[in-house]
Amino acid sequence: MPAVTDPDEAAEDLALAVFSALAHAKDPGLPAIPDALAEAVADTGGETAKRWAEFTEVGLGDTPARALWRRLMATYTPRFPGSGTIIEEAINEGLAKGLAEARAEGRAKGRVEGRAEGRAKARAEDILRILDVRGVEISEADRDRVMCCEDLDTLGIWFDRALSATSGEELFAGT
Repeated sequence: MPAVTDPDEAAEDLALAVFSALAHAKDPGLPAIPDALAEAVADTGGETAKRWAEFTEVGLGDTPARALWRRLMATYTPRFPGSGTIIEEAINEGLAKGLAEARAEGRAKGRVEGRAEGRAKARAEDILRILDVRGVEISEADRDRVMCCEDLDTLGIWFDRALSATSGEELFAGT
């Protein structure tokens, strides 16, 4: 089986180029074969390119050539941006999907963090309100300590203590 290392030759006969890549898959000295095939497949575009790209990947099995092929397909930059080749479409779809997933994850995380911060702030304000209504005076430093706390468990303890504490020392005892 000849080693097809020229992209133009590979484009003329994709089947031969694919079989060349498969036949020489275990020869690490011939990275020019998958390089030429990747360029030819990308330039072909459409369903034909998808089928040959997938057939090549499966046929390469568990070889270093398959890892190289996957890198080539994942990082291929089209020579004709905007031409709608399969590789370009796959890159754009992958980027769009990754961006959408990252945005959704960020929004979800932000909502969770925002709710937790909101609950902590509300709980801290409740503690200070209880102390104020009960006439318990605490220092500005103690007020800041309550307002800066974000741990809902600690704030829960302080809330319970605010119902009976007569000073900041009693409120914070042991915490």
